[in-house]
Amino acid sequence: MKFLAIDGNSILNRAFYGIKLLTTKDGQYTNGIYGFLNILIRLEQEIKPDCVLVAFDLKAKTFRHKLFDGYKAGRKGMPDELAQQMPVLKEILADLGYTIVTKEGFEADDILGTIAKSCSVRGDECYIATGDRDSLQLIDDNVHVALATTQMGKGHTQIMGREEVFEKYGLYPEKLIDLKALMGDTSDNIPGVKGVGEKTAVTLLQNFGSLDGVYENIDDAKIKKGVREKLVNDREMAYLSKILGTIRCDVEMDTAAESYVKKPINCEKVSKTLKSLEMFSLAEKLVPQCSVENINLFDVVESALETVEVKEFDNSLDKAIVYQNGDRFIVMWDKDIYCAQADSRLLKAFLEDESREKIAYDSKSLYTFCIEKNIDVKNITFCMKLAAYLANPLAASYDFERISASADAVAEFECEDSFAPFAQQVYEYYLRFIEDEKQHQLLYEIEMPLAKFSARWSTRALAWTKRHLRILAQCLRHSLQRTSAMSMIWLATSSTSTALNSWARHCLKIWACLQEKRQNRAIPPMRKSLRD
Repeated sequence: MKFLAIDGNSILNRAFYGIKLLTTKDGQYTNGIYGFLNILIRLEQEIKPDCVLVAFDLKAKTFRHKLFDGYKAGRKGMPDELAQQMPVLKEILADLGYTIVTKEGFEADDILGTIAKSCSVRGDECYIATGDRDSLQLIDDNVHVALATTQMGKGHTQIMGREEVFEKYGLYPEKLIDLKALMGDTSDNIPGVKGVGEKTAVTLLQNFGSLDGVYENIDDAKIKKGVREKLVNDREMAYLSKILGTIRCDVEMDTAAESYVKKPINCEKVSKTLKSLEMFSLAEKLVPQCSVENINLFDVVESALETVEVKEFDNSLDKAIVYQNGDRFIVMWDKDIYCAQADSRLLKAFLEDESREKIAYDSKSLYTFCIEKNIDVKNITFCMKLAAYLANPLAASYDFERISASADAVAEFECEDSFAPFAQQVYEYYLRFIEDEKQHQLLYEIEMPLAKFSARWSTRALAWTKRHLRILAQCLRHSLQRTSAMSMIWLATSSTSTALNSWARHCLKIWACLQEKRQNRAIPPMRKSLRD
């Protein structure tokens, strides 16, 4: 049997701090849950366990606090943004069929240690998933640690065995408890021997084998006089630190492997929770064995829906929602739905007709397409993606499914195009939002003009040189002093995807904002090479 034992608190903390804050439209924080579930998916794919346990700490004090009042003293409490995600995560894990274990008086580490010991006795293979190096002491021939680390700014899981621990620390796993006893641990406020650091502690253990060996040979010439004095003075604290740092492997709990085989998934509850958290991309990964009907992320309409045919575009609409889905464009209004190929002459005529109102799903993408195809698009009056961003700047994405669910849209008809049944409701929802929240100026005077400007320059970005950027910087030097507070807030929080580096993108954003604020006024002088 292969066992995966997860340190719930450690992995959740790493997920929370490793991802920018994300919220739903209602302001519920989701980044910790989102990161945890992605790590869980990766662990399952890499380890392919037969049994899974997720251990969590309880708020109550443990036996270690009773032994030493200062244990973990000074640690900051869990931030509210994370605390509110904990019960939701536990609910999701339970609905996904995972077994959650907590034990009063003990930490999650002790639960993991007990399971690891039982696996080792049975001869089962055990992987402990954690971001806490304390669990390295549990490694033996059967027990490995899947250590969550960050490399080059990206999450990574490193499988640690006996040899990997020795290579890193110069000691085998069973000696790491003695190492902590000597050097202490500031993160848990375990004192150790005052003045003894990692290098000295490792040398002592390499010479004398263990904490007991160090004190049995306290008068050995290999121990320097100053180090000997510190060891003698803090002998009691060293042995207390060893107790505090030792993970217990004798917690009274169910250790039978069959108790931790995943249970059937509650598809209905998982679907409902994922929808409320706006985590649509995780649905197929987390519940692949459930039928499509059971994991439907949108509200189900009980009555039969009319089936609407997608027709070839005939340029008959005076007002339409326009978006690209795959290799074709959808142009629709009400139940009139048309598809057009990118090179369609009728589509070009529609986009260039100023009398036809276009509501874009993604105005920047539409502008970029038109620039690349030499289409002079006119009269784009709304952008659903930008409106969704203004409604929730911390959302993970603004794809079709997410903004449909965020707008509480339900299918009005059945159609071969996935977004069409929801598109008009999404448009009307975000149009009301812009009006109700008085976001007209931000959307129409800053965001949408910027999208057009950004699309224009992103198509030419590769032609820019350092010389061009230096010229632009000179043009902006005095203008930046007059940039409004709103522009600076917008500058700090928005982003675009272009081939320019981040500094150049910032310059372009400020320049675009200034252009829109000045309307027809002349922009700061610049050299002809840049104007061209």
